[in-house]
Amino acid sequence: MVSDIPYESVMKYQRTFNEKLSTLSGLRNHKFNTFVISKDNFNILYRTKGIDEYLRFYDKNYQAENP
Repeated sequence: MVSDIPYESVMKYQRTFNEKLSTLSGLRNHKFNTFVISKDNFNILYRTKGIDEYLRFYDKNYQAENP
């Protein structure tokens, strides 16, 4: 966790991060997920270890806003 960041700023940061990430050729053959997470959701994720469930939740609730 980096810090508490306003929602609009964090979504802009993620868009920029993902755009730059796609230009790094050394990472093209690796599969990983990038996402932002609130402190409350992180605590739940850490406790349950439910990464697949969180990614489905994230896609449903946030990806539509951050294509």
